[in-house]
Amino acid sequence: MIDNFHHKKKWGQHFLKDNNIVRKIVSESGITSQDKVWEIGPGKGILTQEIMAVTSNLTLFEIDPEVIEIIQGKFGGKLEIHAGDVIKIDWKPLLTEPIKIVANIPYQITSPLLYKICRNSDYIKSVTLMVQKEFADRLKAIPNTKEYAALTLKTQFFYNVKQLFKVPAHLFFPPPRVDSAVIHLTLREDIPNIDNLELFNKLVDVAFSMRRKTLRNNLKPFIGADNLSKLESENLIDLSRRGETLSEEEYLNLYSYLNDILNFKL
Repeated sequence: MIDNFHHKKKWGQHFLKDNNIVRKIVSESGITSQDKVWEIGPGKGILTQEIMAVTSNLTLFEIDPEVIEIIQGKFGGKLEIHAGDVIKIDWKPLLTEPIKIVANIPYQITSPLLYKICRNSDYIKSVTLMVQKEFADRLKAIPNTKEYAALTLKTQFFYNVKQLFKVPAHLFFPPPRVDSAVIHLTLREDIPNIDNLELFNKLVDVAFSMRRKTLRNNLKPFIGADNLSKLESENLIDLSRRGETLSEEEYLNLYSYLNDILNFKL
């Protein structure tokens, strides 16, 4: 139990208290004694302890000084701790070898964390995260469903996404208002080879910016009327469709036309 600890709502602290779920997370993560692992938001160390039963090569990221004190009291110098906001910390000096991430994260950082993971995918082999159930559904969504979103495409561009199991709210302290789910991301072997990821991501953002509008209406302010006419004349894709109906392959075709044929610049 989380005794004598003041939970900080601003940091979204909901600590998992079920050891069976913790063991299942670590088992499903596939980590071995040879792996370097990152954990984000360790709480009082219930997941930390289970990870360290598998590998001693563990790095923690924690923003709460009180939590850091608790972790240091439990584990001493057995692991490396980086104090501060994991989203703002520069990962580049820390990513000197491939890593795996296993964490029960504060839910408000899920989207920016996923984007940061994708930007550093060369070093991040797998990711096992506790997230909101609704967010898990979005990450594994397919085209033409209400869950399918820009983040879906951007994550699936780099990682295969699998939803492992649901975790009810009462297994946390304090309990969140929604149920959670554990997701497992594994690095794709067939990551598309493009030379302007910024343009691809912007195209996806624009296409999803107003879900009820057609591609034609969403793309026109972005690429301009002349480029839109050129694109339409190619019959590359039906621009009366909406962004949520397009597959990754169709987005890649649109990107290639903008980048390679129109030489479009941001």
